[in-house]
Amino acid sequence: MKRTVSLLLALLILLSAAACSNSANKEPKLNKDRAEKTRGPSITVKDSAGLDVKLPQNTNKLTASSSYAVVTPYFAALKMSDRVMAAAFKNKAFLSLVDPVIVQAGNIGTGNTNLELLAKIGPDVFICKETEKKDIEAVRKLGITVVTVNAETAQDVMKTFNILGSVFGVKNRSDQIVEYINSKLEMIDGMVNKIPKDKRKTAVVMSSEIGRVAGGDMLQAEMLKRAGAINCTDGISNKFNWSAVGMEKIFEWNPDFIFATSSSVLNYRVDDLYKDKSWSAMKAVLNKNLIQIPAKKDSWDLPGPAFILGIMYMVNRMYPQYLSNETLKAQIDEFYLFMYGKKLDAKTIGYVLN
Repeated sequence: MKRTVSLLLALLILLSAAACSNSANKEPKLNKDRAEKTRGPSITVKDSAGLDVKLPQNTNKLTASSSYAVVTPYFAALKMSDRVMAAAFKNKAFLSLVDPVIVQAGNIGTGNTNLELLAKIGPDVFICKETEKKDIEAVRKLGITVVTVNAETAQDVMKTFNILGSVFGVKNRSDQIVEYINSKLEMIDGMVNKIPKDKRKTAVVMSSEIGRVAGGDMLQAEMLKRAGAINCTDGISNKFNWSAVGMEKIFEWNPDFIFATSSSVLNYRVDDLYKDKSWSAMKAVLNKNLIQIPAKKDSWDLPGPAFILGIMYMVNRMYPQYLSNETLKAQIDEFYLFMYGKKLDAKTIGYVLN
């Protein structure tokens, strides 16, 4: 009996040792993959906060994730959608048109990142907004490299493309996109510089809520100025957020043009404002210049590459003699072909030029 017990104990000890050995050697596949990618020479990339981020030299193998919804179309434009494992989506309807692959990525949400899903998916790099401190700290604890970006101005948009190009080894494409955007801004400047100062229109961009407008530090306000308008909200700032000035202030400004954003769903209808007696004396209403910025499928006033179309549209509406419908249509067609490799007509995108 004693001999049998001794043999059983010895067998249990051997099985336990084998189990421990297997457990120690059983490193998760995702960690092995990440370790493999990080071996060898490395490079350093500066993120939007100016922090140095160490990455393997061969960055074109790194997989991506992002909680910053406006960045997802950047991935599509950079032609790296097959490497996006998790993302946040501002407009899936548009992305489905231009990139059916990227919409299959896991949805980790915006502003309240699904950390459990992110840990399960295990991407190499997490892209997030510079101000999302809570997410930055939590994701770093998961062992995932964090790179911050900030897309609030035209320069920010181009800087974001540059950062993503370096981080994911698609610098040739990001350089092409930045060059393209700069060339269009130069083209717009050439048009606007011909508009006499005394012929400039006053304008504001109104948010999804009546009485809230784009302050002077927002991309939408920059778009107005680049389009040759006198922006009524210069000097107003709410840290890159919409400013609640109230209807009375807008009535006081009485701008020539009021552009309503298309970056979010409006809680009012532009057509209803034309019928509202309290708005009837406004110059923008009297002259049919209260307009929603296109497009229904791709918002042209979001901080992404399509902001250049938003500027062109504003020029076309305010100064059609400098940018005709025909020229604008050609520019729109060229933009989508270059940016996403797709020909998308007006009906598909959801814009009207008349």
